[in-house]
Amino acid sequence: MFAYLQTLRAEARRLTNHTGSPVSLLLIGMIYTSTKALQFLSIPVYTIFKNLTIILIAYGEVLWFGGSVTGMALFSFGLMVLSSIIAAWADIQHAVQSLGGHASTETNARISTLNAGYMWMLFNCFCSAAYVLGMRKRIKLTNFKDFDSRSPL
Repeated sequence: MFAYLQTLRAEARRLTNHTGSPVSLLLIGMIYTSTKALQFLSIPVYTIFKNLTIILIAYGEVLWFGGSVTGMALFSFGLMVLSSIIAAWADIQHAVQSLGGHASTETNARISTLNAGYMWMLFNCFCSAAYVLGMRKRIKLTNFKDFDSRSPL
């Protein structure tokens, strides 16, 4: 058993040294972009937009792993997108109305801050989806079973 664990560790080190760098960079990108998005967005809005990552992962699985998307999944994706649009609209309306509802430099500054948060959130969704899909590809290429990929090395 001990020899088996040593073999797994050696294989994991070998793969990380050669092919794990892109996945590691995506993890760093995911963490960095999430902190930047949280700097500009409220936690509820961040959470709603983070759900959009599920859509990217689902279509990545369709493109690269031969998965499929059912009609119910498409309906759910539509509801996710709709909730994100409503959250963004409510967030922008709150920023404008909290300053009296008229255009000013302070209103423009708040909307610019929200736009920066939405851009960081977009980058975060792409980094998160790429990280999950990259990890799935790494796990598939190393022929790990599901148990092997979850157990600590």
